[in-house]
Amino acid sequence: MHGFHGWLLHIDLNCGKSSWLRLEESRLRAFLGGIGLGTSLLYDYAPPGVEPFVPANPLIFASAPLVGTGLTTTAKFAVVSKSPLTGFIGDSLSSSHFALELKRTGLDAIVITGRASSLVYVVITDHDVEIRDAEQLRGKSPGETEAIIRGELSLPGVRVATIGAAGEKRVRFATISNEGRHAGRGGGAVMGSKNLKALAVCGHQEAQVWDERGVKIIANRLRERSLGAVTDKYRNIGTVANLAVFNRLGALPARNFQQSTFDEGDALSGEALVENNFGRSHGCASCTIRCERLFKALSGEEQRLEYETLFALGPLCGISDPQSVLQAAHLCDQYGMDTISTGGTVAWAMECAQRGLLPETRKLNLLFGRSDGLLAAIKAIAE
Repeated sequence: MHGFHGWLLHIDLNCGKSSWLRLEESRLRAFLGGIGLGTSLLYDYAPPGVEPFVPANPLIFASAPLVGTGLTTTAKFAVVSKSPLTGFIGDSLSSSHFALELKRTGLDAIVITGRASSLVYVVITDHDVEIRDAEQLRGKSPGETEAIIRGELSLPGVRVATIGAAGEKRVRFATISNEGRHAGRGGGAVMGSKNLKALAVCGHQEAQVWDERGVKIIANRLRERSLGAVTDKYRNIGTVANLAVFNRLGALPARNFQQSTFDEGDALSGEALVENNFGRSHGCASCTIRCERLFKALSGEEQRLEYETLFALGPLCGISDPQSVLQAAHLCDQYGMDTISTGGTVAWAMECAQRGLLPETRKLNLLFGRSDGLLAAIKAIAE
């Protein structure tokens, strides 16, 4: 079956059992992409009217036929579940080496149901599943969790997707983090509700393509196009370059969408960030564009920053200090929390304070432009 393995792994955390099930080719062809396949499986495994945080709600990790082919931008996996934010279908994509390793386990999808009696993590290798105790990982950041699990397993090539404290506390926009990348909004909270701290994958199986030579030709063509002049700004500055552009166009959300420009935007422009924060280019797995930038905070740590995070924790909250935005983004990553939803939620609360609503906001100094209020709110949400 070209592009697929034809296998689904179902893990029931209630009893700790797992089963390998065949995925029919007709389904794989009809629902292309991780989100397509995941949504199809959600309809099979989610009981009608299921609540997001009950054990019966499935958490689905799904792959796609182009993962592992070398085609640029294809190293993605999808997370699909009943959304705790909306009560409808929740889906998210993340790009990382975890996606490539998930494909190498010989699986097209993992469906996780039930709830473990205590905090656990799951290890999946070639046709083998192990459920391990994770109480020692409770409250750990995603980065700490990944490092500890790799040390415990000593499996060359193992990749880890994990939640932080926000997922454990079921923050509704908690993320599933993997190597500094994040599947945002919802999946982390569902994962936390299952007492599942992390998923570790390691495999050696390659999916076959029908025309290997043809795929290589297309991959080379896409690589050449992706390295052209149109994408130069993303390689040199990153997607943070968009902030100044949108500000000039009057399309930059500021102060909870009360304004479409931000007077202090120059301090947060991609050009200023690169010049003052020594940003270096970084890229996702299997991507030739390399639009991600890592910036140095005053603490000396490198922090990933992209346009969406920059606008949500910056202009949307009236914050113009780059170091405050980097610190806020770092906090979100440490807790495993979606930066865009966090910024949107805090900006809304700031406008409530501006209008004399929500007296509770005064305790946190939740006012537009107050970095201390933003940082205190992030901590309060996550904990």
